[in-house]
Amino acid sequence: MNEITTKKDVNEILADSKSLTQYLEDVYEVEKNLYSVYQAKQRMEVIINQSGQERVMERKCPSLLHIGNILLTVAALYCGGRILLSEGMWTAIFIVFTIGAVWWLTENVKSYVHQKKAYDENVKAVAADRKCVQEELESLPEKRQILAECTRSVEESQQLLDKLYELNVIFPKYRDLVAVSQMYEYVASGRCNTLSGYEGAYNLYEQELRMNIVISQLEDIYDQLEEISTNQYMLYSAICESNNLLLEVANYTEMTAYNTGVIMLNSNIYGRYF
Repeated sequence: MNEITTKKDVNEILADSKSLTQYLEDVYEVEKNLYSVYQAKQRMEVIINQSGQERVMERKCPSLLHIGNILLTVAALYCGGRILLSEGMWTAIFIVFTIGAVWWLTENVKSYVHQKKAYDENVKAVAADRKCVQEELESLPEKRQILAECTRSVEESQQLLDKLYELNVIFPKYRDLVAVSQMYEYVASGRCNTLSGYEGAYNLYEQELRMNIVISQLEDIYDQLEEISTNQYMLYSAICESNNLLLEVANYTEMTAYNTGVIMLNSNIYGRYF
């Protein structure tokens, strides 16, 4: 353990139910904020990397060759009809040829109309995409500022979390968001008053893990988010807060306010113990 001057030692925190609850709440808040802001940081990195990239490919204008073919075919039918219909033996052949030509003309007209409609829609989509690209490029400075603030929040939260864990109040096995959320929930709700012992939070957590009442892996929790809202309410709240933050990750005002709140909270928690 690094040399850290603390206002409270581990025995004092563990001996007093109120102090233990406060400590678990503080660790939970730091873990929750670290998780949320780290997710936001990763999302912002993706957004910045994708900014300015065109997403709609420009299509070629349909060739006017279709129209030329149609006109030539109509002219050929007209001229051929004038000549061939004067010869009775060619009448049947001409009728068959005419039917085939009409079918070919119809399909060509349909194809051209379909391609022209798709081209017109593509022109609008390309224009909208270029406008979006321009807006993304213009907002890059704000996005980079958000990323810098998120990076700072991640670094400061991680440093504070390490210091809180170095107090050795929580056994190393349970030093993660899922376990801390559950320990805090047990103590704050009055189900447990201590961490260790037969009736302690550690034992209750292990029992509920074995009975599949709680889930310990975040990967599994994502797929069963609504199911954990009752038995793992604090963890559910943390993940919901993170998801809501991701919806606002490109909002400069919202993200700046959030990161400012994280820094202030970290400062208050640090002042409580160090």
